[in-house]
Amino acid sequence: MFNCFHWSSTGGKFLALGLATATLAPITISSVALAENTAPHTTEAKSTIYAQNGNDIVSVAASNDSFTTLTSLLKTAGLTDILQQPGPYTVFAPTDQAFALLPAGTIEQLQQPQNRELLVQILRYHVVPGELTANQLRSGELKTVENSPLTVKVDTARNQVTVNEATVIQPNIQASNGVIHAINQVLIPPNLTGEQSQQETNQTNQMNQAQAPTDIVAPGRATRGGSSYVGVAGNIGIGGDTALGESNFAVISKIGLTPTISARPSALFGDDTVFLIPLTLDFAPRSVDPAGVSQFAVSPYVGAGVAVEVRDITDLGLLLTGGVDVPLGQRLTLTGAVNAAFVDETDVGLLLGVGYNF
Repeated sequence: MFNCFHWSSTGGKFLALGLATATLAPITISSVALAENTAPHTTEAKSTIYAQNGNDIVSVAASNDSFTTLTSLLKTAGLTDILQQPGPYTVFAPTDQAFALLPAGTIEQLQQPQNRELLVQILRYHVVPGELTANQLRSGELKTVENSPLTVKVDTARNQVTVNEATVIQPNIQASNGVIHAINQVLIPPNLTGEQSQQETNQTNQMNQAQAPTDIVAPGRATRGGSSYVGVAGNIGIGGDTALGESNFAVISKIGLTPTISARPSALFGDDTVFLIPLTLDFAPRSVDPAGVSQFAVSPYVGAGVAVEVRDITDLGLLLTGGVDVPLGQRLTLTGAVNAAFVDETDVGLLLGVGYNF
């Protein structure tokens, strides 16, 4: 196990000093390898790298549209070769949306050569020795290869796993040398402040601030439920005499305002036009497994607002809405919502659509 994390630049290598006797018997070699990042490999060094089979953690992450930022940072940190070794490892992988929640410019700063040491520590904090599927995770602490603990909470009633303040939104992405669990926030090592420069301390403080909800309104931002988007939908009328109560087409949108609140204006086109203008409370993603075959993430939301019916005259009424967003990779979001408008009478419709994330 690693007693401390001090670095020196000798012989073109960054070395983690203070190694005590390793207690991770089946994974000692791989764990030590993660503690020693070499500079670009020579031909001789490349011969020692384990053969890649295209299904290792790095390859699986690189093939997933949700992990483009993570894959890029792993390359910058020089950790790709290590995570292609047999391991096994468990990686709690922040999605692109998770990285987007960090303050503007954070990713660019972490990619600077002078911040490489900090980047390595942050990425290592997301890696746990051994392979732990979602069914094997238990509430308690897990020691990372950064030698800092993660706090895991398993809520069996809600079928949800949290790691520190992050939520597992897609578990059990299998790789040949371990397993990946997608999470919706970037994890920050708790021990960074004691060993980093003042510049790195300021950078880490900015990241920590991004983990907590804020009341600052920033239209178009991502919320804890996912990205903002615009799209098209079909409306299935359930009852009523407006466009909401009839089957027709709609233009939909989600405009994130704060980490928890969104505006979701939409327009339904039929014999008349109905504008739906709700504000919603967005919940963190949670994993569901309706068919008992594979799990995927859904982000519920509920809200209220105004329904505007444009006919010969314009009528206003109360609008109640509730639905779910389902991310389809980095660019698209599937959404479904039940809307009830109280104008002249009660109109109810089921809106199903797809949005393009921005």
